[in-house]
Amino acid sequence: MLAYQIVAGFSDIKSELRKQFHQNKNLGDLQLWFSFEQDAFYAHDYQDHPKCMTLAIYNRTEKTWQVTFGGGTYGKRLIQHAINNYDVSDLTDKFHYLYRSHGYITFR
Repeated sequence: MLAYQIVAGFSDIKSELRKQFHQNKNLGDLQLWFSFEQDAFYAHDYQDHPKCMTLAIYNRTEKTWQVTFGGGTYGKRLIQHAINNYDVSDLTDKFHYLYRSHGYITFR
């Protein structure tokens, strides 16, 4: 994926998380954290960890993914890229790396 698509994808994920939880945080102030638990890939609000949304669900029997993210196109593409190119065991580490390298993170 191109860098601008990755950046836009993380912005889509932030926007959708903010929308689902009716948050008024600026996108630059909303930090993300990712986890994979019980065959689901989640995005969390780093400062309010229980607020999370499912990005994709893994079917271990069929070894297939279903993207459940309902936000923007670049967000879906980013998630699809990750689940197609990274092993399940590496997914969160790779996504954290992409977020640190391409996500908008303010340093204070």
